[in-house]
Amino acid sequence: CSSDLSLLYTVTGIITTATNTTSANTASYYLQDGTGGVNLFCTFGSTFRPNMGDSVTATGFLSSYGGNLELYDDTSNPAQGSPTINSTGNALPIPQLIAWDNLYQYGTNANLNNTYQGSLVLLTNVYFGANAGIITTNGNYNLSVTNSAGKLARVYLYGGQDNDLTNRTIPAFAYAVMGPLIAASNPYEVAPTRWSDIVTTVPAVKLDTPANGASFTAPASITLSATVTSNGYPISAVNFYNGPTLITSVTTPPYSYAWTGVGVGGYPISARAVYPLFGNNFTASSGTSNVTVNLPLAPVSSVSIAAGAGNSLNIS
Repeated sequence: CSSDLSLLYTVTGIITTATNTTSANTASYYLQDGTGGVNLFCTFGSTFRPNMGDSVTATGFLSSYGGNLELYDDTSNPAQGSPTINSTGNALPIPQLIAWDNLYQYGTNANLNNTYQGSLVLLTNVYFGANAGIITTNGNYNLSVTNSAGKLARVYLYGGQDNDLTNRTIPAFAYAVMGPLIAASNPYEVAPTRWSDIVTTVPAVKLDTPANGASFTAPASITLSATVTSNGYPISAVNFYNGPTLITSVTTPPYSYAWTGVGVGGYPISARAVYPLFGNNFTASSGTSNVTVNLPLAPVSSVSIAAGAGNSLNIS
């Protein structure tokens, strides 16, 4: 949807940003319903300060700022009035996992504009590069980031309007960054408004058994076991894999399983813990143990030993 200054639009949705993103007598938030998200910009809005999770209804024109679509609500205009808070403490929409493709194309990608702009998104495996180690002040930070393949994106921190984002050390790596996707005249930006939206610690998984290099005799019984350090995340399951193939899923500790009847061959065994993150399920993986199952030795029915010439032994 594009800007439209001739018609008034009324929207109702959940506030998805933790704090006001502008100062003085205006207020700017992101608001989202089941169809998408939009920036809600209110003039003369110093008394309107909703919290993340509030359901809000607002009326205004569709405008844009720096290429970013916004609902412009002039609270001094009786036809628009002040936004209303309908309820509080609502669950946030589940952020959409977003690919790194085209995130550096200056807001021109139609799919990103129409599908993701203004909505909560989740960017995974984020490297902060030269920004790592910066300690934030009360300024705003527009950070260029990459993934492991070198694809580019931006993470924008509203440190100037959000004390929770100040006096923080930019990490070298984040497993995930969550925030609304802003389509601006600069490259697309993911804008977290809480430091907890930048995830640097996830569950850790250790495959206890089998040991790497272990060997067994077919048909083998192999004990699969893993230890999980949750780091504060609830663990919904630990899955054991033979290469890419799921062997079994264990939902409660101790995370152990007797894998029986295993035939001859080589098996790369690993464990993956399943945990929730912002409404999405993710996995944390252990290392891999490569094990071997061998043929059993053929049984020997009888052995005959006799003396031979020159004090030798003949065995048959």
